[in-house]
Amino acid sequence: MSAEQNQIGGPKFDRVKPDGRSKYEPNITLKDGMVSVAVRQVERKWLPIALFGRVVLSRMVRIAGPEIGAASLVNHEILGLVVRHEQPASEAHEVLGPEWPVDFRQKVFDQITRELHRSDARFSVSIRGTGAIAVAALALYLIIASLAGPKAVAQPAVPQLGAPPALSATEVDAMSSAGFAQKAAESSAPLAPLAAAGNAKAFVLRPAPAGGKIITVWSDPLCPHCRDFEQKVIAKLPASIGVTVIPVAFKHGARPVVSSLLCTVAPAAKAKRWADLMAEQPSVDLSEQCPAGPEGADLNSGLFARAGLQATPTIMKPDGSIYTGDKDSVEQLVKWVGQP
Repeated sequence: MSAEQNQIGGPKFDRVKPDGRSKYEPNITLKDGMVSVAVRQVERKWLPIALFGRVVLSRMVRIAGPEIGAASLVNHEILGLVVRHEQPASEAHEVLGPEWPVDFRQKVFDQITRELHRSDARFSVSIRGTGAIAVAALALYLIIASLAGPKAVAQPAVPQLGAPPALSATEVDAMSSAGFAQKAAESSAPLAPLAAAGNAKAFVLRPAPAGGKIITVWSDPLCPHCRDFEQKVIAKLPASIGVTVIPVAFKHGARPVVSSLLCTVAPAAKAKRWADLMAEQPSVDLSEQCPAGPEGADLNSGLFARAGLQATPTIMKPDGSIYTGDKDSVEQLVKWVGQP
């Protein structure tokens, strides 16, 4: 098949770039001639993906039905499906691109294969791990599509069957305070960082000794940079510097974590729970919840946004000044804290 004889079919998707910090889990369904692939992500590998995972990639490809002759599942530099119609035309559908690790593409390849073998329907699908001709054709089609842009392909209407699971708007809101924070920033008056901190639900991670200094850290428990800052900098600060934490919940899944933390009554237990979250081998306990917990997560996140703060962690002195130096440098932070 030459490139001129074929068109790219199927919807276009934004390319997801997997990172080494997150955990990804595919979900494959096969129903009524449709293969559905959904990939869920959690940004902290130790979180249960069934509870905290969000769909970051979704693909649906029809491989059987009217006007479809056969399909080829290929896995080489990309994982894809080439669907051949009764007419001499084919469509190439990228399922996972080269940015996904080889072992993950193989995992999805194996799951699709198992679903095809388990299905009672008679699909004409050839499965090739390194089918050179099909892979070359698929890669060529995708290159042409990226250069030429989307082309209209006449296809029968496809019912949305076997659609991948997705969180409802209510579920999304329950997992993060980002939506609340945006509304607070848009509908409420701006605040100075010091005023925002004064109204937030904070806790003392480590008290300052008599005559010592103190810093306040706005931090998201699921933020990788916050965890790095906790382990590489906070843990190495001299005992003369105390630390207060204002937990915010912008990352997906952070809202129930912050809620549970704020519902912990004893100050020492609260500090220990935070330390456990930020440890090299973290642990999470969401059992302690209360009505004020989600409200506190939303409040802190809204105050963060109203203060015009942009990123976590944000480090602040008692006078409201914000640290803008190297967040990986203990020496720079200690020097900044000591400045009048």
